[in-house]
Order: sequence, then structure tokens, then C-alpha cells
Amino acid sequence: MYTLALSTGIAVPCLVAGNPSGRPLLLLHAWGESRRSFDRLVPLLTEFRIFAPDLRGHSDADKPAGGYSLVEQAGDASAVLDSLGLASAAVLGSSSGGYVAQQLAVSGPQRVDALILAGAPLTLAGRPAFADEVETLVDPIGEEWVRQSLSWFPLVRPVPPWFVKDRIRDGTRVAAQPSGPASKGCTAPFRPRKAELSMARPSSSGEAMTICWPGATRRSWPVG
Repeated sequence: MYTLALSTGIAVPCLVAGNPSGRPLLLLHAWGESRRSFDRLVPLLTEFRIFAPDLRGHSDADKPAGGYSLVEQAGDASAVLDSLGLASAAVLGSSSGGYVAQQLAVSGPQRVDALILAGAPLTLAGRPAFADEVETLVDPIGEEWVRQSLSWFPLVRPVPPWFVKDRIRDGTRVAAQPSGPASKGCTAPFRPRKAELSMARPSSSGEAMTICWPGATRRSWPVG
């Protein structure tokens, strides 16, 4: 585990794991979660060098009052790569972390070797259905609300109780504050400039996660 002091003015913890000589893979978690949401996935990705930071406003990362627009959060992700000495990496965004991943691919396509969206929208346009409720939250977020919010996501297979407990803990540690600044970047309507992203091949399903590099053979890992 490393603590990274980013050029964007915040400090974030970052899990570093996997094959030291493997392809770098940056994991961006969902709103209300943390790097620990990838605990069940990381052991399966033995071919890769994994980097999983807590995002601004979440878990053990700094929680400033501002800096939560998608452009700013993508700037944090780019600064994470800088702090790690990486010119580029494959980037996986889980759920709303996929918004940040897509914005990074738009803002700095040279930094994204491949784009993987896991349970994430395939566009940055529009406003998520949960946005109105999330933006009414204030600190501290209660455990009961987090438990209820988990019911928004139907399970396609059994999930270990310890994993659910960890997600509840994550949810109570996100910075809500008045008007929910940590969620605003992922809930504000936004339409990015048009871009050609030939390296981006988003693919996910309830059964498997797929990672592709340009010209590479398609590889899948079960997520259960």
C-alpha cells in the first residue's frame, strides 16, 4: 500500500499488487466504495500490475470541499499515473468509476491503453436515475441508508457476507456534506467533446469481465 501525494493537491492511498513486470492496470471504484471493492477481483488478475487508489472524497483519501467534477476527477486519475511513474495504463472503471475512466480517455487518450467498463454506462451524457436521492445526503451517511442503497443492485450470484459488510463500511465513509460534492461529478449532466477512442473496447456482463487490448486476444475472468 502506498500513499500518493498528487499534483492535484490531495493525498490518496493506492493498492499496488500483482505481477511487477505485468501490464499496468488502473482500477477506479464506484461512488460510495473504495479500492477494497476490488478485493475479489485482484487475485484473479495475476498477469497484471494492479493499481487501485481510493478516489477523492472516499474512504482513506482526502475529502476536500471541491474538485469533484468529472474533469477534475479524471485529473486525479492522471495524477495517480504520474505519481506511479506510469506514462499510461489500461483503465477499468466500475459503475460510476466508469464515468471517470471515460473522461480520462477523452481528456488524455494517450494515457489510456485500454478502457474497460464494468457495470458502467457507455456514455457520459445524461443524468443517472439515483442522482436526486444521492444529492440530498449529508454527513455522516447512515449505515441503514447504505444497506438500502445496495438493494438497487440485484445479485446474479451469491456474494460473501464479508464483502457486503466492507461495502457498507465504504458507504458510511464517503464525503456527503451538503449537496453531496463527492457524488456531483458522477451525477451532473455532462456531454464531453467528441473524440476518437480506438483503444476503448468496453465490455461487461453479469457473468464475466472482459479485458481487451488493441490487437489482443479477448480474455475473460468470472467475477463470482
